[in-house]
Amino acid sequence: MRIKILIILIIIFLPFDFMSQKKSEQLKRQERALIKKIENTKSLLNETKKNEALTIGQLNIIRNQISYRDRLIRNYNAQIRKIDQNINDINRQINTLLNTNNVLIQEYKTDLEDLQF
Repeated sequence: MRIKILIILIIIFLPFDFMSQKKSEQLKRQERALIKKIENTKSLLNETKKNEALTIGQLNIIRNQISYRDRLIRNYNAQIRKIDQNINDINRQINTLLNTNNVLIQEYKTDLEDLQF
């Protein structure tokens, strides 16, 4: 009976792993895209610096770079929240399995005691 419960618990928690991997991959893709945009703005900024005078184009590039960095920070924060959620899910799974293990140990002890008498 307890083994059936254990199998059901594993089946319940298995989809969480799959969904978190998909979300993590999406966040990583966004991270790479944002880093690429930041690098692009750096090269554009270097090109505009050749003129010595601070132009409106440079200001716009700097604003874009700041915006991309803000988005990158939000992306990192989302990744951290997702990792924290995964850690919490794993801890819940561990606690559930430990509780199930303790119940099974108690049942085994009871069964052994019953057999000895």
